[in-house]
Amino acid sequence: EQSEAFKSWLNHLFHPAAEIDTVSEEQRSAELNAAMKLFNSRRMSAIRFAIEREVTEGRLAITPRAGRNILDEVYFQDQLSTLLLSYTPRWLQMGLDVVLGHQGYHRLQQHQDLSKEELKKIILEQILSKPSAV
Repeated sequence: EQSEAFKSWLNHLFHPAAEIDTVSEEQRSAELNAAMKLFNSRRMSAIRFAIEREVTEGRLAITPRAGRNILDEVYFQDQLSTLLLSYTPRWLQMGLDVVLGHQGYHRLQQHQDLSKEELKKIILEQILSKPSAV
């Protein structure tokens, strides 16, 4: 209950309901460009490189049950999808646009809001089924 209240408060803080219908195409484009600039910045690249190094060297890992691939576990997929879908759809879509667009995936960048069901499908197809894409 507390986590739901906190999630609602954060979503309201970063994207008040009153602004949902008033976001112009120009503003959406500016936000996406700013997010892409941040994602591609030298500092963010260094952070991504450090995380990748830690994963490669085995110091950062999610350990699956013996002999199983973590991405094949339905429970894990459901938990990760639920975690990602706790973001306001507009912000989640922007994050997916940046991360997946960076890999040449442009289906999201249609300048229209996607439903949570559509975002979940993208998470399952593009993140959980192809972890090397992110």
